[in-house]
Formats: sequence, structure tokens, C-alpha cells
Amino acid sequence: MEEADHLIRVPRAVAEFAVLAEPLSVVEKVIERAQEIHPQAITEALILGAGSVGLLAAQALLVRGIGVAVYSVEPADHPRAKWAQTHGVTYLTAVPSTPRFDLIIEACGSATTALAAMPALAPLGVMAILGARNTLGAIPFEQMLLKNQAVFGSVNAAPSHYRAAVEDLARMDPSALNSMISRRPFSEYGVSFSGVSEGAIKVVHSLADQAERVR
Repeated sequence: MEEADHLIRVPRAVAEFAVLAEPLSVVEKVIERAQEIHPQAITEALILGAGSVGLLAAQALLVRGIGVAVYSVEPADHPRAKWAQTHGVTYLTAVPSTPRFDLIIEACGSATTALAAMPALAPLGVMAILGARNTLGAIPFEQMLLKNQAVFGSVNAAPSHYRAAVEDLARMDPSALNSMISRRPFSEYGVSFSGVSEGAIKVVHSLADQAERVR
């Protein structure tokens, strides 16, 4: 049994897609930290990766009035790419190099892609690393020095970020959030673990069918 102080109240209107609060909490922490580092308003952001964290990051930035582009390796006709374009996000199939983004969020797990995107950081720009591991490559220290840029890593989140996630879910388009979720019976968990997602952004397995079997 969890202590009440450790729980976050979820309004009924958000309950249907509250499962997205956990990955969104990671994004909330990044946005908070980036705004602390960036001395001016963030107007354009680039997300690397079109998974659940990347696309939720895009939505969280959009509700703040920030222009968002998402880069990922999937072709433009892929379901996740189409989802992004349908919901106000510019989808890119090549890593941009024009220095225009105030914020870049690495949510693809690729350090090589993160390094390739660094030329796209605007002066005073901030890059957040969420999943990239070590790699070999040139780090543009001179660029960072002359343009007052910063790179930081982030993992997990605090209760305040979970609360912010629930608040942001209430601000987002419910149809967009529901269309992110692919709901499946618990019995199909093997398919999900096999990596066959058919373009699903967030796969959720219901325990209802399992509970019926236990009875």
C-alpha cells in the first residue's frame, strides 16, 4: 500500500489517458530545467525521436505556444510520422543543420544523432539528453563556447513533474492523446515484447481479461 502523500490525484476527465503521465513527467522535468538554463523565451524546439516520450514532448511544447519539429528515422508515411503531422508537428526525415532551435530534446537513444543535431542549436540554445549512450565523435566545444550553449542530461522525475504532467494532459487534445494509445488484451503481451508494434506510439495491456481467467 502506497502512502497518500506519494500519490498524484488524476481528474476523471484525464483518467482515460493518465497512463501517459509517467513518460510525460520526464518531459516536464526537461522543460523546467531548460527554461531555467535558457535566458530567453524558447520559441522553437527540435525533438529527436518519435516514440512516446518524443511525441509527448512535442505536445507539451505545443500547448506552451512553442513551434516543434520532430526528427526520426521512420519514413514520412509511417504511422507515427503521420500522427505527428496530423497534430501540429513538423516531421523531418533528415537531421537539420540550420542553427534555429532554442531547445533540442534527444529522445531517440542515439548519441550519434544527438551529435549530428548540435549544429542546429541556436545561440543560447539548450540540448537535453534523455537516452543516448556513449559514442565516438567530435563535440563542438568551440560552438558551445562562442554561442553560450548548454547540454544537460536528465532521468526520472519528482512529484511536482507528475503533477505538471497531469495538468498538461488536461490541456492537450483528448483525441490526440487517445490516438497515441494502442490498447490490447493482457494475453497479447508476448507480441508487444517481441517489438512488433505496427507503428503504435504507446501500447497498453488491460488486466481485465486476465482477471476473468483468475476467477
